[in-house]
Amino acid sequence: MNRSAVIIFILLLPFLIFPYQWDPIGPSGIETYDYHSLYQVICTSNGIMLYEDEQWNEYSYGNLPVRGAMEPENVDSNVILVMGQGTDSDGVYMFNLSTHNFTVMYWILNPHFIFRCYDNEKFYAGGEEGLLVSEDGTVWFPIPFFAGKDCLAIAARNDYLVVSAADDIYFSPDNGNQWFPAEAWLWISDMAYHPGGNLYGIFPDGSFSSGLWCSSNNGDDWDVEFWDLNLSSVFLDQESNIFVAWEESAAGQGVAIWHADIMELEYFNDDLPDLHVNNLTYDPYIDCNNVIACTDGGIFMLTG
Repeated sequence: MNRSAVIIFILLLPFLIFPYQWDPIGPSGIETYDYHSLYQVICTSNGIMLYEDEQWNEYSYGNLPVRGAMEPENVDSNVILVMGQGTDSDGVYMFNLSTHNFTVMYWILNPHFIFRCYDNEKFYAGGEEGLLVSEDGTVWFPIPFFAGKDCLAIAARNDYLVVSAADDIYFSPDNGNQWFPAEAWLWISDMAYHPGGNLYGIFPDGSFSSGLWCSSNNGDDWDVEFWDLNLSSVFLDQESNIFVAWEESAAGQGVAIWHADIMELEYFNDDLPDLHVNNLTYDPYIDCNNVIACTDGGIFMLTG
């Protein structure tokens, strides 16, 4: 092999050894919203799927969609679920992995998220009628400040908590003790902090304001990063790459990295079976950088 060929081979080597790929998690053809990797729980539009005895089994409570899952503090063989679609049965539930029983912890209409803040060691759940807080995930209380507010998303960094509601964005500089409205109103359905301090948020649907936005002061003011319709999720991986996803993909969007320094999108859609993405998350229990796409047709993990 001549010297030129060796140089070309070396330049190509990273791409030959580390190509990215999407691997399926669980069955295909299932509309999914979240994945809890520790207990291998898939949140679906009809309940949950649990991996046991080398197969996926489905469990449901009134066919309620499950929006998110998380393990409680110091309670083994249980997982917290937020379930609902605008019915009297909506709320925060505990699911026992051994008995497969659902137990309601707190009723809340149309819950959107469950979140654990490691800075103040509390759990939060947001829905159409307010924001709930819990010390351990088993006993929940409403936060009076958010009574009647439709809470859509939450993010935390250091002592700051930011909650996006349908009527405004609210921030707390002291781990949730005091809350203040933001200066500029935006409808933000998903948020994620960059380690450098910037807060990124998705303005969803198909309005003139839809796109990826960024706040450098913990949600008080916002500037647009790029305009686009039907964005569904923003997520920062372990290497601080800014991933975004689309819930509809008429133009071929699915999952991409937003390179804020050069203001460009880099798409990662090769071999992704479904480009209708509802949520982006990751598996913290494996030793490689990864992103998980929860789609209308199943869950898929991006590695490499």
